[in-house]
Amino acid sequence: MEENHTFDNYFGTYPGANGIAGAVKQPSDLAGPRLVQPFVISEPVISQDMDHSWASAHAAYDGGKMDEFVTAARTTLTMGVFRPVSA
Repeated sequence: MEENHTFDNYFGTYPGANGIAGAVKQPSDLAGPRLVQPFVISEPVISQDMDHSWASAHAAYDGGKMDEFVTAARTTLTMGVFRPVSA
């Protein structure tokens, strides 16, 4: 894995992977929708770096509920995944 990326971020949409199929929307306190659904990242390069501090990680963990990723990082990119590249 690459630093600051999850299995779902890279492989969550691959056929047969135990990825984001049926993934739960996550709450957000940002402007816009109150719940954020996983989405495909369309840009080949992402210029925004997400917060990977201890405080952000523990806020996202939310006592084991794992439901504060968007709010803790202050970006919806936490719910983004990459689509498989065709050969």
